[in-house]
Amino acid sequence: MCHIAELVIGGCVLIAMTTLGVVAILGVLGVLERAFGVLGGMWYAEEEKGVKQAPEGEEKM
Repeated sequence: MCHIAELVIGGCVLIAMTTLGVVAILGVLGVLERAFGVLGGMWYAEEEKGVKQAPEGEEKM
């Protein structure tokens, strides 16, 4: 019985930690997306100025 209880508790802890980890990763990614959205936009604009690989239609977007 002791081993079953340990497995159940361990499983619950593992699930809880995995859930928290996923939530934390998603939160960090959300923050990074907001933080680097402006920088990414600026970098993309610089990239467009430097290297004209995109067709004319896509460039105007």
